[in-house]
Amino acid sequence: STLPSGSRVKSHAVLKPTVSELRLPQDVELLFAPGLQSMKHVVKGNSQAVGVMSRSFAGTDNTAPERTMDWVMGPWLRGRWEDRRRKVFMDWMAIWTFCMCYVKQGFILGAYDLDKILRAVVVVHPLLNGWKTCSSVDLVKILSLAGEPPTKALGDACHGILARLESLAVIDDLHRKQCPGPHFHVKVMAVDPDAQGIGFCSKLMRLVSDYSESLRLPIYLEASGAKNLTIFERFGYQAAGEVTLACFKDPDGSMDAAEVV
Repeated sequence: STLPSGSRVKSHAVLKPTVSELRLPQDVELLFAPGLQSMKHVVKGNSQAVGVMSRSFAGTDNTAPERTMDWVMGPWLRGRWEDRRRKVFMDWMAIWTFCMCYVKQGFILGAYDLDKILRAVVVVHPLLNGWKTCSSVDLVKILSLAGEPPTKALGDACHGILARLESLAVIDDLHRKQCPGPHFHVKVMAVDPDAQGIGFCSKLMRLVSDYSESLRLPIYLEASGAKNLTIFERFGYQAAGEVTLACFKDPDGSMDAAEVV
């Protein structure tokens, strides 16, 4: 969990300016904002963005995966870049994340290259009333579109993945503890593997930071691994807490752990 320096403020009933009124550079697009689309369209109409997140988090033989999701995929899939199950799982995870953005009244920005190809996405939840759990009604909405984890397609990796997914609850616990008041939660910052390291992350994060500062709201996000922590520290973020992910009854017998800050 990382927080830029700044004080907490009272909740705003309405974002002023609203995200749809932001002045964005020509190579950045508002892919989703509250009231613009149905939840189905958030997924169906943003298939390219789902793909960017899936590829970014799954990793390749040349680019590192997102460490938390790589830990969740476990020993059966770790380092097996060509194993189709990595894509299957991350596609499902990306769709779930986009549906969650819808029910959280969040927004999604996308950055394009010179060829008008989507290269990066940032998913943000403006939690104007502070941290709260997802309601059972919202979970039903998400399940109706994203569905349950693709257990059959995951094969022998399935049971371990499900167990490790449940272990991620400690991340929410840390979020609630470290940032209970109104804030922006950057849920996902993803850059396509073949477009990393050339400024897409910086472009989107600075836009989100400028927007949050205009509303006098702090930003909270999770970063796994020293490399990602260093990247966000360059934007002025500070580590506010740390948690070690572990699954003590891992069906795969894995003793691996991952740190999230």
